[in-house]
Amino acid sequence: MELTLANERTYLAWLRTSLSFASIGVAITQLFRLSTSLQPGQSPGGYANLRRLGRPLGATFIGIAVLVLLLGVHRYALYRMN
Repeated sequence: MELTLANERTYLAWLRTSLSFASIGVAITQLFRLSTSLQPGQSPGGYANLRRLGRPLGATFIGIAVLVLLLGVHRYALYRMN
């Protein structure tokens, strides 16, 4: 019983970490989009570079979140079988 509860707690920790990475990815994407829309009337020179960087950086964090979640599910299933 103790091992089952410990395994579930560990899975929840992996899930929490995955959600944190996904939240960071969404926040980065939105912040980079927001920083370019707050500057009306200025030339988009430096801000265009920020906007191009925001999406890939956010997508990277969301990809890491998916990988962490898959790793957590795999470890949970692996230890549940034992």
